[in-house]
Parts: sequence; structure tokens; C-alpha cells
Amino acid sequence: MTLYRVREESHDGGFQFNLISSAELDSAKFARIEANKPKCAVTPQVEVYCVNEDCCVRKIEVSVKLYDEPGMPKLVCPACGGPVKMHGFVEYEMLLPVKDE
Repeated sequence: MTLYRVREESHDGGFQFNLISSAELDSAKFARIEANKPKCAVTPQVEVYCVNEDCCVRKIEVSVKLYDEPGMPKLVCPACGGPVKMHGFVEYEMLLPVKDE
């Protein structure tokens, strides 16, 4: 069984600039984590649900950029154009295998 560790972050909240070999990247895994607040308020990943019972779309994940925006824009369902309900935020973590010592 292989153990994995979360890729380390720098103290400022961003990733450290480390080069990763293609072999390490090939063996990496990515975890999707639901969160109540985003790590980065400027570029959050938002998860919403379409509330229209007649629409075939349910869960929608949107990457938002809020550099010059006063707040979260009004989001609508891409299929029916109806309202959506905010479910939360999504984060992704890179997991690297723990090296045997």
C-alpha cells in the first residue's frame, strides 16, 4: 500500500515553487475537497446546484475570478438559465507518494 502526503505550501498560502519530475507527477493523486470558504478569495472554485426540478443539470462547478469585482457574480444554470443555489467551495490538493526511507 502506498502512503501519500499533501504537497507542501509556502507560508504565504501559495505553493512553493518546486520542480516535480514527470515520474513524480505520474504517481501523484489529486484530492477534491469541499470547503466552507476558499483558500484564495480572488479565484475561488464555487459549487452550485440548479434548483429547477425540470432541468437535467444538478451540480455545477465554476472557476471564478474576482480581481475587479465587488463580490460574487449572479450565477445561473448553463442549461435552463434558471437560478442556482450556492453549495460551497471546492479545493484541490496534490498528493505525492511518501518515499521509502
